Amino acid sequence: MNENFSISAHWIPRQEQSRPEDVVADIRIDLLEKNLTENYDLRDNAQKSSVALAPYPMALWFVSNWWRLRWEPTPQRPSTDWRMSHLLSAAGYGYSWPTIGFQTDGETIRITSLPTTGTDGSSVICLTPFSALISAKKFEQEIASFVDICNEAFGETDVLALWNILQDEQNDRELAMFRQIEARLGYDAGEGPEEAVMSIMNRARSVGAHSVQELSYLLHNDALAGEEILALEKHEAGIPIRISSLAPLRELARQERDRLLPWDLGYALAREARRIWGIRDVFSTEDLCGILETSPDRLFAAPHRNNSFGLGARRGGDNAFSVLLNKRQPTAIRFMVSRLICDAVIAPEDDTILPATADKTARQKTQRAFAAELLCPIEQIRERMGDDYRDEDLWGEMAEDFNVNPLVIKTQLANHHLIPQFENTDLWFDSLPLVTPAYATQEFM
Repeated sequence: MNENFSISAHWIPRQEQSRPEDVVADIRIDLLEKNLTENYDLRDNAQKSSVALAPYPMALWFVSNWWRLRWEPTPQRPSTDWRMSHLLSAAGYGYSWPTIGFQTDGETIRITSLPTTGTDGSSVICLTPFSALISAKKFEQEIASFVDICNEAFGETDVLALWNILQDEQNDRELAMFRQIEARLGYDAGEGPEEAVMSIMNRARSVGAHSVQELSYLLHNDALAGEEILALEKHEAGIPIRISSLAPLRELARQERDRLLPWDLGYALAREARRIWGIRDVFSTEDLCGILETSPDRLFAAPHRNNSFGLGARRGGDNAFSVLLNKRQPTAIRFMVSRLICDAVIAPEDDTILPATADKTARQKTQRAFAAELLCPIEQIRERMGDDYRDEDLWGEMAEDFNVNPLVIKTQLANHHLIPQFENTDLWFDSLPLVTPAYATQEFM
């Protein structure tokens, strides 16, 4: 992954008695090969590479929203509150900030710059439309560096005080987990319901620390989720399965996890799984059930649930699990159980519950990529379609051949850049006075 992300501030001469929020610098933000702060200054009638803004409010915004920027996924319908915590334009203090959004999946940060129009009365028009990914580690490093610049310049301020508190929170394992769950629920640090967050943390003792974070939103908002997890833990629910050849797939996941993007890891695991299981063409339901040591009758006779999530649970042995599916249609069942196979591969050893949710966390993205590639490999789609990638009739025919929903075919084509990306439902900029920029939807689905 290209890790070129930087924020620089060149101080403009100031009077010594100026308040921190009044001290202006030429700020430049670079992401990969793009300058996100390139702008046209109407006052000077000139194009510039940096914009005159106050670093202090910007640093304060980053520190105040740190936990949410790092851990809160983009909801399907982003609220004003979410935008205030993920759009730099909310930094305030009377400055016209660039419209730059930050979206996390827990492992990567997508940074998206939207051009501005100047219709809000600002004298500066930002020019750069761009979106790209960086690692969460790189994001943390660069924000820390920028905050340090401000702390060195201004000394004892609210930014320094909050930054010191943040360092203490990060170094306290229990408190850091509390803040992460709080952020995943959509609360600012210290604003979440303490009793509810502690209840979710307590579930980690049986569910697993990583899984409970994936499930935190459901555990907080869906009482049935907790009941179903408990039923799975007691082996009172779910279809028993036994997944063959997990060890080599887990080893591959361990080797590649830090090197590959979440979806690329899913693709790699699916290709290796097909090789190990000897699947060269269509992955039939009979093949799938053979690998799971179950029968189609048992798999498709699963009780219908109206929930938006599926669950798995370990059943003692390394390869033994139970799965609780949330689908009725055979194609949807095949996709969901494939996601849970992936989670059995990538889940930490202490995770006893395997969640397959609608969230766009790194873990869920890996699952979805794995399931798509396992059931309908992109190379086989290419071979069958020739150059007719936009032929929707062909999508339907191939979906029947592969026994998947046509949306899986479409998504495979979009994610491999063979057709234009189609818009997500979580367009965080949909309330802004802009034509929807296609580049801002370039997100693995």
